[in-house]
Amino acid sequence: TGLKFYKCKNIEVNGIIIRDCAGLSVIQMGCENVHYNNVKLIGMWRYNSDGINFYNCQNGSVKNCFIRTFDDSICVKGQVGFDTEPSSDISIENCVVWNDWGKSLEIGVDTVAPEICNVTFKNCDVIHSTGVPIDVSNMDRANIHNIVYDDIRLEFSKHDYKPQSQSNDDTKFIPTIKSPTPIKVFMDCGMWSSDKIPGKISDVTFNNIKILLNNAGMDIIT
Repeated sequence: TGLKFYKCKNIEVNGIIIRDCAGLSVIQMGCENVHYNNVKLIGMWRYNSDGINFYNCQNGSVKNCFIRTFDDSICVKGQVGFDTEPSSDISIENCVVWNDWGKSLEIGVDTVAPEICNVTFKNCDVIHSTGVPIDVSNMDRANIHNIVYDDIRLEFSKHDYKPQSQSNDDTKFIPTIKSPTPIKVFMDCGMWSSDKIPGKISDVTFNNIKILLNNAGMDIIT
């Protein structure tokens, strides 16, 4: 992991480059007032190399950053051990995301928290995405509400292949073109659920979402 913060307050990370992490790149759990500006994450090539994850944090931001990951890119979540605290008042603005595996701008899927709320993604570009770029998934008990995606541009091309898992060294990658799913809102106590208690999702706003298809033959799944 590049950076880990547990139960910290008043942190600013500005102008650094983090590369080639073997696991979660940047995480903060149970923190307050954590802010990232002009941070670049590159070279992520291992499974589970998430980008910037907020777990049960309040008052955080990610601005003017370039994030390339091989799992979820910028996420707001909840985790066991910190789950008495909400994830709230977090803004992601003016960022460029390149996602080679997983989700790009995500709420969840780990949502062990009383609530996840007042989260804004604004003026961001997802320039590559193999999974769902905009995703709100609740697999635990959190009350997810007041989530805004505003002025987001999603780019898809015929070179964004369907994700595949390599089970052993002999597994060969077979490029498979997939129809993109730009936005997903989902609830289920599934394999990623920790407390098996259904939560809620309400008041999720999508405004000015632009979808750019570089290959005219592609279809969008809604």
